Amino acid sequence: MDPDGPLRGLDSLSDNLGPGCIEVDVADLTGPSFAGVDQARTGMAMIGSGLADVVLFDRDGKQRPPSEIVRKRPLIIKRTSIRYSSVIDSAAFEAAGKKLAQEEVQLSDKPLNATEFSINSVHASGGSDANNNLEHLRALIAQEEWVMLTRLRQSYKLTSYLRRYSNQPVRFVMGVSTFAMLLSDKFYVDST
Repeated sequence: MDPDGPLRGLDSLSDNLGPGCIEVDVADLTGPSFAGVDQARTGMAMIGSGLADVVLFDRDGKQRPPSEIVRKRPLIIKRTSIRYSSVIDSAAFEAAGKKLAQEEVQLSDKPLNATEFSINSVHASGGSDANNNLEHLRALIAQEEWVMLTRLRQSYKLTSYLRRYSNQPVRFVMGVSTFAMLLSDKFYVDST
C-alpha cells in the first residue's frame, strides 16, 4: 500500500485557487482510510503541496495551529536542516532564554522554544530526498520538544511569518558558521 495514497486528497483543497489563497494550519486525518498515516507524514504533505508555510508539532508530536500557539508569545527558534544533526540542544535554548530574560523587555509569557526544520534549507544543495526529510522530522519529534516544519528558506522569511502572530521578541539560536552565512550575499541570491 502506498503510504502517501490517503494524503493525495490534500492537494485538492487548493484546486482552482492561486498560490497564497489558502493556508492550512492543521490537518487531522482520522478514520480507517488514514490508519497508516502519522502526523509527521501529514505535515510533510501539507508543506510539500504548498498548503502551509509552517506546520507546528507539540511535545507529543501532534499538529497545533501556529496562529494560536505563537500568538503574542516570545519565541526562541533554532533552525536545522537535513545536513545537520537532529539532536535538539536544550542547553542552547536554556542559554538563549537566560539572555532574553536579561534584556529589559516585558515578556507576555514564557518563551516557546522550537526547533525549526525547513525542507527548503539554504544548506541543502540540489534539494533533499522526501524520505530523508520525513525521517529527520520524525527524529526531531521523537525528542518530545516543539518542532516547526517549514518551507521557508531564509530566516527573515521565518521571522516575517512569526511576526504575523506575535509582537513579542523572536530570537534565533545558531552557531558561528550559520551566523557568518547570514552575513554573506550568497545567502540571499535565491530568495524565492
